[in-house]
Amino acid sequence: MSNVTTAAQIRNFLSYKQAAVTDSVNGPMEYSQDRYEQTSDAMALSITGALSTTVTAVKATAGKVYWIIVESGTAISATTTAATLSVYVQLFNATTGNVTLATTSPDMVVWCPANGTASVRVDTGGDATLFATAISIAATTTGKGNTAPATVNMPNVTVKYA
Repeated sequence: MSNVTTAAQIRNFLSYKQAAVTDSVNGPMEYSQDRYEQTSDAMALSITGALSTTVTAVKATAGKVYWIIVESGTAISATTTAATLSVYVQLFNATTGNVTLATTSPDMVVWCPANGTASVRVDTGGDATLFATAISIAATTTGKGNTAPATVNMPNVTVKYA
């Protein structure tokens, strides 16, 4: 089994109470037992290197985003040229053809410092962020802008989604 296959499973746990258990000394009693049933979404990873203003499809249909990791400059590798500026990764609930940077409002923005890492978990409480149309991403120099980061500042982006 590959790492992608292993990482591609998410577990949601359901618990239940079992009632009316009989204790041999004290007679009938309520007994709580946590039992978990595993369910899963078919998870996938999208890894994009040197992301810029070309809007890139993570998933061309509806999906859920569970987490995002953005790496910049020397955070990517010690041999990578140091980034000089921070970068913003914009996520859109739209297909790539329906996104115009600086005009289409992003549904989520992740800021990453120069030579740093931004790791954002978006499945709080077991619920992922739903993108009803598609999941598209782009990197810019501002949170809602359309200016491409310089080559040295282009981040690597990993998105876990279903």
